[in-house]
Order: sequence, then C-alpha cells, then structure tokens
Amino acid sequence: MRIVIIFLLFFFSSSAYAIFKETAKNDVFEFQTEKKIVYQKGALYLQGFYGPGNIEVYSIIGNKITEKQAYDLTQFSFPLDLASGNMFIIRVLSNGKMDTFKIIA
Repeated sequence: MRIVIIFLLFFFSSSAYAIFKETAKNDVFEFQTEKKIVYQKGALYLQGFYGPGNIEVYSIIGNKITEKQAYDLTQFSFPLDLASGNMFIIRVLSNGKMDTFKIIA
C-alpha cells in the first residue's frame, strides 16, 4: 500500500510539474498599457508610449502639417495649433512600431 501511494504522489507531482514547465515556456508575458492621444487646450498629449519616438500630424486628406522627434514619449506633450472642428491623423513611431490615431480638434 505504501508503494502505491508513493508511486501515485510521484506520478502526479512529476506530470503537474511537466505541464507547468511546458506552459511557462510557451507563454510570453507582456506589459501592455493603453495608448492614447488627446488634443486639449492647444496641446497634443501622448499617454502609454515610452522611449524615443517620432510624431507626425497629417490633415485628413494626407497633407503633413508637422513632425516632432522626441527622446522620451513618457507623458509627452507639445503645443500645436490645429483648426477647430477638423479631423487630423496622428502617427507615432516608437520602439519600431507605428500607431495611427484620428483626432478632432
């Protein structure tokens, strides 16, 4: 009886470890924050970005309005005069990824 209990404990503990080891090896955990762009009171505010990056502002028909390069996009903001009531496209390149947003000024 003692041998059966030891065998069952060994069997279940080793298989549980193997399952945990396999799932831990295949899972990739990433810290993801919500990326936001807000135009408020004549300034463009970026949230959820980090590291160096490049910000491009386009009109809705594709004309480039301005481009800004930043060394750190964490809580980044810069003054920008946009025509009220118009839609604009904001492209942010950071860490090799391009994110595109639409805003209404």
